[in-house]
Amino acid sequence: MATRVGYAVTNSWSSGLQASLSLTPDQALNGWTLEFDAAYDITQIWNAQIVSHVGNHYVIRNLDWNASVPAGSSVSFGFIASPGAAPAGYVLNGEPVGSTAPPPAVEPPAASVADVAITEGNSGQAELVFQVTLSKASAVPVTLAYATQAGTAAAGSDFLAASGTVTFAPGETSKAVVVKIIGDTLFEANENFTLVLSNAVGATLAKATGLATIQNDDPAPVTPPAATIADISLTEGNSGQKLATFVVTLSKAAAGPVTIGYATQDGTAAAGSDYIAKSGILAFAAGETSKSVTVAVLGDTMVEGDEAFRLTLSNPVGATLARSGAAATIRNDDVATAPPPSAGGTVTYAVPNDWGNGFVADVRVSAATGGLNGWTVAFEAGFDITNIWGAEIVSHVGTQYVLRNAAYNGTVAPSQTVNFGFQAATTGGHDISQLTLNGAGVGTPQPPVTPPPAALPAISIADASVTEGNLGSVDAVFAVTLSEAAATTVTVRFDTGNGTALAGSDFTAATGTLTFAPGETSKNVRVAVLGDTTPEATETYSVILSAPSGATIADGTARGTILDTDTAGPTPPATPQPGYFHTKGNQILNDAGVSVKIAGVNWFGMETTDFTPYGLHTRSYTDMMDQMKELGFNTIRLPFSDQLLDPGRNTPNGINYNLNPDLQGLSGLALMDKIVDYAGAIGLKIILDHHRSSAGNGPNGNGLWYDSAYGDAKWIENWKMLGAHYAGNTTVIGADLANEPHAATWGGGGGNDWEAAATRAGNAIQSVNPDLLIIVEGVGGNYWWGGNLTGVASNPVTLDVPNRVVYSPHDYPNSIYGQPWFQDANFPNNLEAIFDQYWGYIYREDIAPVLLGEFGSRLTDPKDIAWMERIVPYLAGDFDADGQLNIPADEEGVSWTWWSWNPNSGDTGGILADDWITVNQAKLDALQPIMADGSPLTGGL
Repeated sequence: MATRVGYAVTNSWSSGLQASLSLTPDQALNGWTLEFDAAYDITQIWNAQIVSHVGNHYVIRNLDWNASVPAGSSVSFGFIASPGAAPAGYVLNGEPVGSTAPPPAVEPPAASVADVAITEGNSGQAELVFQVTLSKASAVPVTLAYATQAGTAAAGSDFLAASGTVTFAPGETSKAVVVKIIGDTLFEANENFTLVLSNAVGATLAKATGLATIQNDDPAPVTPPAATIADISLTEGNSGQKLATFVVTLSKAAAGPVTIGYATQDGTAAAGSDYIAKSGILAFAAGETSKSVTVAVLGDTMVEGDEAFRLTLSNPVGATLARSGAAATIRNDDVATAPPPSAGGTVTYAVPNDWGNGFVADVRVSAATGGLNGWTVAFEAGFDITNIWGAEIVSHVGTQYVLRNAAYNGTVAPSQTVNFGFQAATTGGHDISQLTLNGAGVGTPQPPVTPPPAALPAISIADASVTEGNLGSVDAVFAVTLSEAAATTVTVRFDTGNGTALAGSDFTAATGTLTFAPGETSKNVRVAVLGDTTPEATETYSVILSAPSGATIADGTARGTILDTDTAGPTPPATPQPGYFHTKGNQILNDAGVSVKIAGVNWFGMETTDFTPYGLHTRSYTDMMDQMKELGFNTIRLPFSDQLLDPGRNTPNGINYNLNPDLQGLSGLALMDKIVDYAGAIGLKIILDHHRSSAGNGPNGNGLWYDSAYGDAKWIENWKMLGAHYAGNTTVIGADLANEPHAATWGGGGGNDWEAAATRAGNAIQSVNPDLLIIVEGVGGNYWWGGNLTGVASNPVTLDVPNRVVYSPHDYPNSIYGQPWFQDANFPNNLEAIFDQYWGYIYREDIAPVLLGEFGSRLTDPKDIAWMERIVPYLAGDFDADGQLNIPADEEGVSWTWWSWNPNSGDTGGILADDWITVNQAKLDALQPIMADGSPLTGGL
């Protein structure tokens, strides 16, 4: 029996092949079994079955329907196998047979899927059809798997995902795959997705991916114009009225009418005496972009400081508010005449701190033997006073300043002294001339108005303590005594002052004047101490004597002690509650005791009169914060002002509510809650930064932590409120007590003692929230504002709950201000010693952790780049610039928050470019070596 065996590979690929075998016998077969040797593995077979496969030897036999083969006819079967050579050693029904040469290889068809486009539609579903084609007809069936893959179009919202198999029968060359498209009315860019072919059997893949474009057919929304209003100023005049004209402009012409409400609002200027109140509605016709509001300003001849009021915009229809209010400054043009002298005296003038374009001055007014009953100091100067304490400006005309006493320090006893000070901006030095006291040149002998008494009694006030009680109040009685009876009436002023006890919650503030009749030597001051049932530590406050008349003050300050009788709860733990941080040496630790690094960014705006983080006019706050997280930052330092927390004076503005609908109608604190809540949702932490007192830009103008509108007591009260408000919220990890208190002292007592104030505020916060990190900035001196922490070495801040204090300097490069060390011949090799001197020693000597709260630059000044190249390794732990870290491997270096996220920081720019989207990659690359490791922010950072 002679049989021809035909073998052909009909398709092949890198991991396999498809082949067919045919048998053509010269005698009829009634059943057949074919044996052969092949060095591959058959994974699929049709028209036959495998009897056995041992080693390389296969035994294949017929199926029931193709067992009989007439003489001269053919039977064939096919299979899929791994790669390998053609079979050899054919044996048919036990007899060896030859084989024919394989026929020429048949080139399989190539499959392609075409790109396609469809208009989206406004509702329902449309059918998008992908055409899948073969380059030629196939003699055998062809199968292809397909599946959709999302692109800018999303499965479920833009199209319905589809997958399956396309089968071409022999001879077919075209098939359709249908995908459902979901219509909507949302304006958006054209979107796309793809159909991907795979697992071809009987064909190759020429174009395996088809692009589907969903063409938008919805009109773009009309963006309303944004309204803004500009600040103005005008000279007051001596009589009649002048008109203050505010200009309100739209960013573009509107297609329809626009209306905006307006109303004046008192500032230091008062309606009725300084200007005439006005309110109404501005109406812009279609196409108009500018309207004016005029307010009548009342002239007078009264000598007073410059005053201001505001025009506030509200209730816009057909527009948004980019800026909702503007200030009108009424400039004083009246010149004061110094009063006649009431008594003689001297004035000394000193400048303890000068930074080139500004300085701080101390002025001492000393009374002669006749004392002073009110005082006025005048001088000529070429600088501008920007802030003053202990006195007030009567007038400033040209180069002449006239200053007078404050309400509380006008009376100066014989041979006694009062101090006042001011901060000034200058381009021409700090010298003064023609200095006078009460109209007389300083140093000119002046006769006393009245002869001095032979001897004045001395006033003293004793300390007092009282047990608090649970309800109502109990009086603490302070004894005020004279050293001897006086022949004339003696008066002295008294005022209470906050300590760890706060007026309003722990005691009732008291102020007044004690009067001793001739012969009397003892009086009492009573202070009502408020009862409660809250367990707390012993608290203290003070009663301060001032402005004596007919006597001198020997001991003018008494301490009031409030003893607590409430059952104490558990002592606040040194280790915080789960999710919070604490400190150990120079490390910040999470609740598991693992060192963590704060690697954050400053997002400012809430401290300004806009009362909102900047950028929300063009992006949503959630999108902005998602980007911070994606770039590797783990913390936001969030500046705010006391005014943000002041009901009725804190309406956020400059927000695009189309992008931020959930912020509509919120107060300042409620908006802060939104930021905190979303930060917690995405794993960011928040440090609250008391950036200033009244809303505005930068730190307080007086260089302290309080101002005339929001005093020390209000500052502590607000911090205590925030501490209680966020108690138990592990997203808020720290309280940065005050931004850049550069005119304060570190220690030494007195009203400007920042170390004492930080201690009071820290303990007040801990009384309601013992888990927060208490972040303490430095003072000024001969370094950056907020950067001088040299006082910590001898006088650290010590709080009731230990292991919570973090010190936070600020440090900037040459482009911000050309400090002397940037001009040194040894720059930048001198920088590590500078850092060590002012703040780095705190970390290096293991005193406490350090958080560099602000540092930043545009990185265009070569000296800035050199500074950046030294401060980044220093923060990482390379303290000698040798390229090697000087800290243990399991510890973190100095934590930091970059200034700023915002591009609208004039001197540094931001992480974002001016479009509020694009990242400044040079800055991000420079910070990369000190970014945190990116681990989830659980139990800390």
